[in-house]
Amino acid sequence: MKIDGSLSGGVQAFHRASESMAEAASDIAKATTNREASTTDFVKPLVSMQEAEVQAKAAAKLIDTEDEMIGSILNVSA
Repeated sequence: MKIDGSLSGGVQAFHRASESMAEAASDIAKATTNREASTTDFVKPLVSMQEAEVQAKAAAKLIDTEDEMIGSILNVSA
């Protein structure tokens, strides 16, 4: 029985959220160093950071749920 497929999906989702967060942070840093930046230059990256946070929390919950399922399967099999 293959059980690692769904767990890797949760890990991949968490990794994508982490990459999105890093990209948004980089965009904010670039806008901060630009003296002519307006407040609108910060809005999109801030929203992206919040989206990445929600995605990371969902991925973490998915990983936890998958871990519980695997534990249950192993308990039933044993």
